[in-house]
Amino acid sequence: MNRLDIVKEKFPDHYEEAIKVEDPSGKQKYLLWIAKQLSGGHNAPDISQTLKFFHENPEKFEIKDIHKYKDLKDLENIVKEFGISNRQAKAQDKEGSEKIFEDDNLMVIRIDDKPAMVLYGANTRWCTTMKDQTYYEDYVSQGNDFYIVIRKAHKSLASSKYAIVRKGLLDFSLYDAQDNYARSFSENEEDALRDAIKAIVSDRPPRNYLRMVCSGKISGQEAAEWLKAQTDVTRNYVENKRPDLKFVYKTTDQLIEIFTSQWNIKYLKTIDHEKIVEMADKLKDIKDKNKAQVKIEILKYLKCKERLVLANDSDARVRATVVDGLDAENAKAFFSDNSLVVFKAAARKVDVQFLLGFASKSKSSRKKKAANEVIVDRISQELVREFVLNQPPEVLVNLML
Repeated sequence: MNRLDIVKEKFPDHYEEAIKVEDPSGKQKYLLWIAKQLSGGHNAPDISQTLKFFHENPEKFEIKDIHKYKDLKDLENIVKEFGISNRQAKAQDKEGSEKIFEDDNLMVIRIDDKPAMVLYGANTRWCTTMKDQTYYEDYVSQGNDFYIVIRKAHKSLASSKYAIVRKGLLDFSLYDAQDNYARSFSENEEDALRDAIKAIVSDRPPRNYLRMVCSGKISGQEAAEWLKAQTDVTRNYVENKRPDLKFVYKTTDQLIEIFTSQWNIKYLKTIDHEKIVEMADKLKDIKDKNKAQVKIEILKYLKCKERLVLANDSDARVRATVVDGLDAENAKAFFSDNSLVVFKAAARKVDVQFLLGFASKSKSSRKKKAANEVIVDRISQELVREFVLNQPPEVLVNLML
């Protein structure tokens, strides 16, 4: 019976998955062990990564029979003790981490994913280096970023490595290799780490959650919730990047009052479209001259049919702005408006032939006069446009000169 048959017989539920896991021997030498680990609840990427190191570094292992390692965790713990080889470090430096500072005494690595955390956190007691646990993922999801400081030659440092957890722009927690956080660090130790902290502060914004918040990849509601627990420095920094977060939990009434102020109205474009529609619906029933400008600003962000919610506003300027964003068909409905400002806005939207017909039939001398003014203006523009388009390039150059 060959290896495939043995695995299929012993681990029928994991056979298909086992043969998909990369076997570094290329001869299915480890297939039975892989299937056994899968049946024990371990995931394929962890099995593959650990097995590859075992296969490529036989000289490092006293026990060379893979089947002597009953559980993947046993093998992982041994692999972890070997630390970082130069080859591994160089490969990892290209993905999952970045060196942001180095001098004769220290090296500071920014950690961007879990494999890098496991690799550079070797020989420490940090829970975030445990492959089969989610401590690292939990920290990152809460907005934390990780940096590892590796001591090279500085005698003032009591630990070979330090993990710096960055919670915000200027909010840090420091842990030594034994995972000690509460102990007080000596002045010499703090002085020695100051250059590392400076390098981290200049490496902004942090690469994980905070960066995604600033770039808008995190939804407004989620980002606003996270921001509640941040320091004032971080909050001010983020809100400068995403002013929309200031308004996430405001009611429609509160938003209307906020944007009634000329000072705040520039931030209206940061509001979710649905909120703007809600504000327009609320404003349609408010007769207040002080609200006219916010209505006009809101109309800039509404689609054609959505603008009609303010079609009957008491302020003619608002109605005229409504018309400015309509198509020709919807604009025709405003020819009956008593305000010439609104009528002219509608006249500029419709076809000239329609406007000529209206002017010839209208019984209102005011509207007939206004219609003729728009007709003359539009015909003049069309004649000028036609003239320009019919000129040869050299004539156009002379005209421009």
